[in-house]
Amino acid sequence: MNTERCMLIPLSIEDYADIKQLYENEHVREYIGGPVDEVGYGKRFNEMIHSQNAALHWTIRLRETEAFIGLVFLDMYHDERDIEIGNQFLPDYWEKGMLQKSLRTS
Repeated sequence: MNTERCMLIPLSIEDYADIKQLYENEHVREYIGGPVDEVGYGKRFNEMIHSQNAALHWTIRLRETEAFIGLVFLDMYHDERDIEIGNQFLPDYWEKGMLQKSLRTS
């Protein structure tokens, strides 16, 4: 799926290092439990990639350069009744409208 500036690409095993940038970043993880260590990240990535909902995770890349900028996903909300749209972006792409542009495509 593409927008004028972004590509949404289904999550794959090749995205391990890119997604890891998000999980290690203290600013990205400030309100969602803090940075995750290597072992914890490995477990979380494995859960994402092998989940029955794996098709509901997309990496977000810039169309022009294919640079990784973030992750967007659909997940069960904490109430276990509703679905939420989750996202994590590298700080360099905060406040640039990337989430809105990405959601218009999905």
